[in-house]
Amino acid sequence: VTFEPVTGVGGGIIAATGSEVVIKGARIARSEEGLLAAGGSMAVSDTEITGCDTGIVINRGAEFKAEKVKVSSCKVGGVDMRNYNKNTLPPDYGKNGEKAEFPEFTYTGFDGVTFSGCADASALYFNEQRFIYEEKRPAVPKTSDDTEGRVREFLGDYTVDGREEWSGTIIINGRVTVPPGSMLVIGEGTRVRFRRLDTNGDGLGEAELLVTGSIRVKGTEKNPVVFESAEEKPEPGDWDKVSVISSEDAENSVEGAVFRHGVQSLHNHFSLLAVKNSLFEGNLRALQFQESEKTTVENCRFDSNKQAVRFRDSKASILNCVFRNNDYAVHAFRAEVKFEGNFISGSSLGGMLAKECRLSMAKSGFEGVRSGLKVRGEGSELSLKNSSFSKSAESLLSLSGAKGEVDASEFNFSGMDLVSVEDSPLVFRENRFGYSARHKIHLKGSVGIDAAQNYWQADESNINKSIWDKNDNPALGEITYKPFK
Repeated sequence: VTFEPVTGVGGGIIAATGSEVVIKGARIARSEEGLLAAGGSMAVSDTEITGCDTGIVINRGAEFKAEKVKVSSCKVGGVDMRNYNKNTLPPDYGKNGEKAEFPEFTYTGFDGVTFSGCADASALYFNEQRFIYEEKRPAVPKTSDDTEGRVREFLGDYTVDGREEWSGTIIINGRVTVPPGSMLVIGEGTRVRFRRLDTNGDGLGEAELLVTGSIRVKGTEKNPVVFESAEEKPEPGDWDKVSVISSEDAENSVEGAVFRHGVQSLHNHFSLLAVKNSLFEGNLRALQFQESEKTTVENCRFDSNKQAVRFRDSKASILNCVFRNNDYAVHAFRAEVKFEGNFISGSSLGGMLAKECRLSMAKSGFEGVRSGLKVRGEGSELSLKNSSFSKSAESLLSLSGAKGEVDASEFNFSGMDLVSVEDSPLVFRENRFGYSARHKIHLKGSVGIDAAQNYWQADESNINKSIWDKNDNPALGEITYKPFK
């Protein structure tokens, strides 16, 4: 059985959490990821994977078994993120200047798989905590109903009329709506608990709080407002979301809150919203917004979500947030983004993707992720300053179709390239380039880049060996690196 797109690049085969995937006698070609074991179990035999961006990706928590599997001519052969914190490096790690488009590596962690003509990221694992951030994690009370009897339960649909204040324990079994002209104020220490409701049998909870009027969530560090499942054994996806849609209130706010077990726990659409000092953990998607003129996310923490933040067609400020051990951290599309003072680590399937965005990033760190920052698409602009990228299974910084400047940042330890650039007129100044398994800068396309006045952690002769440009392939542009620091 052949899986191959008619044109362009396909998506491959994905094993989601809870799934069981058995593949025998298949050919998978021209996909972003040939096989992605995101969760569940995947057993593959007598199968060929060829011409993909990445042949095989195994996420932490996934089970993967292979027998007689061949991976060929992929940009990356395999990435095994199950043991990302072991901090082991391949034997030839740090030998720059291989001067080959796809050098051969020794693969580990892929029993039953043979590789040919691929670059490798499989043997690179990571340690956390290179940066020390002050992380104020809200004190979350134990899951229990209110002992003083202040329990209020909504059975079915309910509409807030005028101004309503919640305290104690609120249980929602359906939809609570806050219409235009009404305001819901949720006081500190309130527990909003959602019963699992799944009328269409898709496995996803449907109970929600829908706000088209106004909302104020007023939790504190010591006494947060908690949004969570009401089930005895809670799981991600037990309830749907708190959704702010088409609200005309410019002061909508969520502060001092904890969101757990949601499908997309907090959602903002056609509205203004400020989210501060809050914790998102164990959600399928923690925070999503679109068509928002202003969404601010500040001093928040995102832990162990399938996807932490996803947004499009918006103007967003993400400030002083910590993202740990999410499958995907941040995905932005057609947006204007200020991303400052943030730290992303342990994102096993992706750090940050900004597609067709104007991105201003400063004082941020990426560490121990599958890939660091990707900036893609027509019209993309990047201003990157005073940031640090380290210990990525693939490239730390990858740009395609973007323009801008990268200043005073550090790139060190990657399973492929420190920086990968395709058709992007960029200027690099005062950056520090450390070690990589392939190249410090890998150029694709005819557009050259200005990388003068940077620190290369190598003498002049080795700089040329550790970059890939027109000197290696006449069809490419040139990387200008002189003068160097």
